Amino acid sequence: MKRVIFLILVVLSAALIAQITLPRNETVYVIGALWGPATTWNLYAPQSTYGTDQFLYIPLFMYNIGRDAWLPLIGESYEFVDDKTIRIKIRDEAKWNDGVPITAYDVVYTLELTKKLGIGPSTGWWDYIEYVKAIDDKTVEFKANEKNLNYFMFLSYSLGAEPMPKHVYSKLEEEGINIKDWRNDDPEKQVVSGPYKLFHSDPNMVAYVRIDNWWGKDIFGLPRPKYIANVIYKDNPSANLAFERGDADWAGTFIPSVWELWTKKKQPIGTWFDKPPYYMPDGVVLLYINYTKHPLNDRNVRKAIAYAIPYKDMLKKAYFGYSPQGHPSMVIDLFEPYKQWIDFDLARKTWGTEDGKVPTDLEMANKILDEAGFKKGKDGIRVAPDGTRLGPYTISVPYGWTDWMMMCEMIAKNLREIG
Repeated sequence: MKRVIFLILVVLSAALIAQITLPRNETVYVIGALWGPATTWNLYAPQSTYGTDQFLYIPLFMYNIGRDAWLPLIGESYEFVDDKTIRIKIRDEAKWNDGVPITAYDVVYTLELTKKLGIGPSTGWWDYIEYVKAIDDKTVEFKANEKNLNYFMFLSYSLGAEPMPKHVYSKLEEEGINIKDWRNDDPEKQVVSGPYKLFHSDPNMVAYVRIDNWWGKDIFGLPRPKYIANVIYKDNPSANLAFERGDADWAGTFIPSVWELWTKKKQPIGTWFDKPPYYMPDGVVLLYINYTKHPLNDRNVRKAIAYAIPYKDMLKKAYFGYSPQGHPSMVIDLFEPYKQWIDFDLARKTWGTEDGKVPTDLEMANKILDEAGFKKGKDGIRVAPDGTRLGPYTISVPYGWTDWMMMCEMIAKNLREIG
């Protein structure tokens, strides 16, 4: 009998946790940003939860793509000591939510810990920065790596540095705790720099709550939503249905024919642009190739794959025109400020197109593989000169991401055609 009662209590407790409700007029519900149960709010962990480095932890400066400008957040100002050295002043008001000041020593410690662990905020900074050092409590200095001088990356890693609380992480190190395994999942103990902290987490939702005495309140004001809740759905269709019902306010899901929401269904929904591509792009969708594996490490194979991808068909049929074709430089050429980073002449010369983008050309793809000595076998799969088969390979994609799944099928079809 006691076992039955205990089981009932456990079930009831789980149900109560899953049914947590937030005041609708104070909550922004988000879908499509999180596709599985949250695991950690530690940026040194392999997979931190969405919102950790946006709501909980913020950078010194935030880059505005529309204005081509660095906007001050934790950082107040910056100056170039010389053409390869930048000195950043941290706001006197900047504090962790436990009241401890945010200092230059936090910035230095954060980057040093990232380098030590090989993962974390600003991973890879050591390739572009010779050193980072604290001048005083509120001043930090970065010097570019002259042997690998790249100003875009130098500014991204210095101005965009995202400090973590040294007094928290150094204590974990002293106690012998594995930093990568630490979950940082106790709302009462979270030490953050941003205007939100964790409020609640269960398998169906993660919610953040505004910190009303946030240090930036008198400078920036407080964000309007008291709560930001990420609701987890199993796939795009179920998430989109919730969005149409008004159960969510912001959708990061793929919505087919999104314009029909306001043209046909007359719903009070909008996108960044009122015409194609509708959405403001924030990244480039890529087909990642394991180039450490033979024969995918052969440049000819990868170039043939590039020619085989049906870019325009994918964008039209699977993506509904929501994006222009990506530039091979991986720079988003939709924004004028970004174009300064593209060598258009080199792109045109390399791919033979007016816009410098890769064309779909199966004939060229086959020609490249033929000339490289990859001969087709009886099953249609090519074989490298050393006898290694060119596949078959698997393209991995998150289940339920219907647009990406369709694009992968279209890519696979063309790759089969070239062997």
